[in-house]
Amino acid sequence: MRNKGPIYLTLTILFFSTYEVVSKTVVGYIDPIQVNFIRFLFGGLILLPLAIRDIRRNNIKLLLKDYIFLLALGMLSVGISMNLLQNGINLTRANLAAVIFSSNPLFVALISALLMRESLPPVKMLGLLIGFIGVAFTFAGEGSINSTFYNGILFLVLAALTFGLYTVVGKKIATRIGSLAMNSLCFIFGSLSLIPVLLIKDIPLFSFDPVIWPQIIYLTVFVTGLAYYSYFLGLSMVDTSLRWSFS
Repeated sequence: MRNKGPIYLTLTILFFSTYEVVSKTVVGYIDPIQVNFIRFLFGGLILLPLAIRDIRRNNIKLLLKDYIFLLALGMLSVGISMNLLQNGINLTRANLAAVIFSSNPLFVALISALLMRESLPPVKMLGLLIGFIGVAFTFAGEGSINSTFYNGILFLVLAALTFGLYTVVGKKIATRIGSLAMNSLCFIFGSLSLIPVLLIKDIPLFSFDPVIWPQIIYLTVFVTGLAYYSYFLGLSMVDTSLRWSFS
């Protein structure tokens, strides 16, 4: 079974790597907030039966304060980070968005050092510096000085930063209830928190141009539902040393 772990993780990478490209194809057909509402609501529901299984299997009891904390995490991830990402994709290029958002592990290390007092030796500091310089080079050579484009870059950087914060802050509860359960509940709560915003902006919850149904189904079922499931399934099947390389 352990040999299947890298296969599941590779499948996850393939799904995740298509997110920005597919998302770019729905620009102009649907509001970014509506995309995230649909994507994470149904993606979270796909994972929910598995999350409930893990919670019952490990005899975990969720208290009211846990649900409030998960709601706050969901708002941070889905409500803020993913909406910044979606808007950044809309204003820039898919490949650039993918590179910038993939820098979120750099922010995880930085935030962990600042908030959790985790050690940051000189070698890691140098690695972080090189990483941030590399990200800067991805858009430094852009010839366009269009303010809209650079607003998109700002959105992407903030998306990576807030997702890094979500990862660090959610680490404790993820350890207690499991990452699958945490992400499933955060997805659902985060998507539900978008309903007031959609209603205020007079944006329908589920109505959009039917021409993009294939993309919405793909982003929901495969990129959000199956990809996260294969990710956690794959992590459970590999050695700890390999697990860190995919985290």
